[in-house]
Amino acid sequence: MDEKDDIIRQIFCDYDDSLQIKTISRPTNGYSNSVYFITFVNDSHEELVLKFIKPGDITEVVFCERVRQNLVDNYFPVPNILKYDAITRNYYISSKLCGLPLSRLWDSMTNEQRLETYQEFGTLVGRLHSKFTYEKCGYLQGQQFHSCAI
Repeated sequence: MDEKDDIIRQIFCDYDDSLQIKTISRPTNGYSNSVYFITFVNDSHEELVLKFIKPGDITEVVFCERVRQNLVDNYFPVPNILKYDAITRNYYISSKLCGLPLSRLWDSMTNEQRLETYQEFGTLVGRLHSKFTYEKCGYLQGQQFHSCAI
């Protein structure tokens, strides 16, 4: 049993005491930080994600909430932040995005598929910058930028 299991169980009890945890697991590949995947005995809840964060650091929480609030076309897959605590236990609980983690698919992909994946990532980052940087800020290093529809 992981040393954080008791803390995780208490966090979910505080979140919703009707939830009975079935499994607590960690991602096996990729860059995982302090991420845990939680499944429940009653399958009425999907798998949820718990991530421990640095004290006071709600950057990811704010980012996810702002992107979700400003989505028109639902083009960006963004988890739903269900609860966070950046003071006492330093964590957030979120929904898990559907699909498989890229780290589980990477070795089976061709070089062409990997390049296409990187291109799609670039497009997503460009759209994020267009929507949330240029529209909100307008200036970067003293130059004015205009939104571009990607």
